[in-house]
Formats: sequence, structure tokens, C-alpha cells
Amino acid sequence: MKARDLLAAALMIGVSGAALAADESGVYVYGSAGSTRAMVKQSEVDRLVSADHGGASISSKVDNNPTVFKFNVGYQIMPTLAIEAGYGRTGKLSYSVNSASSSEKLNVYTLGLAASFPLVDKLSLTTRGGVANVRTSVDGSLAHFGGKKSRLIGGVGLKYDIDNSLSVRADWEGFRAPDAARLDNVNMLTLGVGYRF
Repeated sequence: MKARDLLAAALMIGVSGAALAADESGVYVYGSAGSTRAMVKQSEVDRLVSADHGGASISSKVDNNPTVFKFNVGYQIMPTLAIEAGYGRTGKLSYSVNSASSSEKLNVYTLGLAASFPLVDKLSLTTRGGVANVRTSVDGSLAHFGGKKSRLIGGVGLKYDIDNSLSVRADWEGFRAPDAARLDNVNMLTLGVGYRF
């Protein structure tokens, strides 16, 4: 998918909770951390590994739900709407069988729109929608993981404005991992701080 197509898709789909100000345009940054909910497709990988070894019976284990760290930069184009780009990186999701193991980390680059809907004084409901370029970095001796893919991404959250510049936000975002990553849908739950310049 070309960059032009990514931008067009991001402008046409979803909205997001990245708008950090309720009354002015401007640039903001946002950093957050939390947990990734993603399950390695253990039975699928078991079949592949078993086939590599002539159909041998195997016993494997997985380690899911790593941490995630995100950083976003955005520009608020109207009181409740913004455009935002971001980067997120997860910890290791690992699979091991006998003495062999592999792990993968997700690198997620996003571009999308953001919207904020006031609920009560200083508290807003937020939504996000856009395109995510999802890439995996793989380490280990098993060859059944990896890949990269552009996916739609969406999410919701709550934002609390401490003052005109500083806010805190809790978010959920979800997307599909690349098929070769051997993962179920990825959900990121994070808590972070935003600053508007």
C-alpha cells in the first residue's frame, strides 16, 4: 500500500481520542505504556513445527501479553478533531518447544484521525481510527514467525485535562497482526500523559 493510499485511508476512517485541547489548535505529544493482549496461535505453530520434524509429537509453551510503549505526535485541526502519527513497540511474545524457541516483538507505526467528545468538566471520551503499519522483529531458532502488513486500527479511551497543556489518558486500541506473525487480534491497553505546546 502506497503512502498516498495510507493517508487517504487514514483521512476517511475512524476518529481518535488524541485531541489534547478543547479550544485551540496546536501541536501535542503523548507518551504511554501498558499491556498488550495478543495470543500466539500455539496449535497452528505446533502443526508447522511437527511437520518440520516428520510429524513428531511435541510439547510447547507460549508467553503472551507483553508490555507496550507508545509515543504519538499530533496536530489539532479544530476544537475536537486532530490528525496524529504514532509509534508503538511491544515486549516479547515467545514460543518454545523442547530446546528451541523464538520470540517476536511488534513495531506499530500509525497514522489517523482523532476526536474528543466532552462528557463532564475536564473529562472527555476519545476515539481513534486510522492505518497501522505492523512489523515484527523475530529472534530465535524457529522460522515460523514474522511478517509486516498495513492494517486498520481503532480505539477508544478517556482523557482528563489537568490544565490547558497537560492531560492524562487511558486507551484501548486494536488491530490484526500480520498473518505470518501467528497471532490472534492484538489489543493494547495503555495509560499515559499528553502535553500540548
